[in-house]
Amino acid sequence: MSNKPDGWGQRLPGLPDGPVSGDAGSDATALTGISRRHFLQATGFAFIGSMMLGCSAVSEEEALPYLEQPEGVIAGRSDLYATTCGSCSAGCGMLARSRDGRPVKLEGNPDHPLSKGGLCTVGQASLLGLYDSHRLRTPIVDGKPGEWASIDRAMNDRLRSLRSGRGRVRYLSTPVTSPNKRARIDEFLATFADSRLVQTDPGFHLPIAEAHGLTHGVASVPRYHFDRAEVIVGVDADFLGTWISPVEFTAAWSSRRRGDDLDRGFSEHIQFESRMSTTGTKADRRLRIAPGERVVVLNQLLFHLNRLAHRSPGPIVSRAVDSVSEPELAAVAARLWEHGSNSLVVCGAEDLQAQILCNAINEILGGYGETIDLGQPAHQMGGDERELSALMDEIAKGRVDALFIDGLNPVLDFPGGSELVARLEALPLVVSFAAYEDETSVHAVFICPDHHYLESWSDSESIAGITSFTQPIVSPLGSTRQVEESLAAWTTGTVVSARDQVLEKIGRASCRERV
Repeated sequence: MSNKPDGWGQRLPGLPDGPVSGDAGSDATALTGISRRHFLQATGFAFIGSMMLGCSAVSEEEALPYLEQPEGVIAGRSDLYATTCGSCSAGCGMLARSRDGRPVKLEGNPDHPLSKGGLCTVGQASLLGLYDSHRLRTPIVDGKPGEWASIDRAMNDRLRSLRSGRGRVRYLSTPVTSPNKRARIDEFLATFADSRLVQTDPGFHLPIAEAHGLTHGVASVPRYHFDRAEVIVGVDADFLGTWISPVEFTAAWSSRRRGDDLDRGFSEHIQFESRMSTTGTKADRRLRIAPGERVVVLNQLLFHLNRLAHRSPGPIVSRAVDSVSEPELAAVAARLWEHGSNSLVVCGAEDLQAQILCNAINEILGGYGETIDLGQPAHQMGGDERELSALMDEIAKGRVDALFIDGLNPVLDFPGGSELVARLEALPLVVSFAAYEDETSVHAVFICPDHHYLESWSDSESIAGITSFTQPIVSPLGSTRQVEESLAAWTTGTVVSARDQVLEKIGRASCRERV
């Protein structure tokens, strides 16, 4: 039985029967219908034509000067404006270069106390989002463009019935690091009998705050001082790449690696990780482990530290690690113990037990108050996965009357997003503040697009006690509106500009001195 496919050996249509006689040029002409001479002629004409187009005169454009030129403004000369990056919750300081009223380049602000002149690639590329042609230019109502005045009337009518009927309102958001925005959200939700703010970051589900709530009674993410650490041990924590606030951590980590202060010496960095990361490539020693060995590695480090401290190990028992030898683990523990409170251990595992063990190690070393600061916590990771799970359960059971979605795309980012589509369609009111018609916002009754952060007034407190401000570099390119202004309109019935909100919150005189 033949295994050849159907049509095997059949001659293609248009080819002559039998061999083609003549030279190679005749063969090509017979197959294509174009001779070599004609092909070279066409190529030459195309080349000459392209050269002639390049020599043509440039079209003239009119450049009209200012009728009344603003003071300090010179056409073609760029200016720098200090602001805060809004591409993530880290809140890095930024200098925006603007030319002729349009921002053209973003760089880090060297005077910012956290980022110290650094800016990640995401922050630098966020300028492209300002000019993205797919951004919504107007609000959307039931899939059609609308106007803010009509949207405010319709929203206030619906919200009035929710307030009188004790409606259940939920606000789903990324971690809110802006004090002014948090105040506006709290004021808005306070007008309802049953309301709650749920914060989450789909990129990070680290139970660091939950672990500190269990071990230290403070359910917060601490601030890590890599610049104070003489020995750093990372366990699958890519703090130079993507972990929590990489720009801040990179500036602090590198300050002990460049030799800026020789009296303090250089730090030593040991990295345990299951995959190659940016942080692992920069470590003095990189020890490969399996993903399931993170808890075991931390357990062994704690076991050896208990022995060095002459403490009872309690429930901590020695457990074998296949990827790393026991002498290597004992040597790492000895280095940590040698430097004591000037040591720092961080863990990037999405595992509560691993984070508890990491806290116990830092507690034995005396790192709290030195390399770890719980008194000045970080706000970049304010989410609680238990609250998110409770919200998803409420939506599934039809116990939510209104859902406001800010900065998230749950249908795309959350597990079981396809099941969430039907549940969103069943909710009486869904409001999205997305800048695009994404997988979630297309199912919203109202899409109220937020400004790009380069069009916004805001403030940021990513670390407790350190506040930086965001000022607009360009006027809004469309008919969008900042979330804080929308919430004010739906709370008091009056649209209060975000600029006035920020100035009122911090004091106008203080703002003039600090911006």
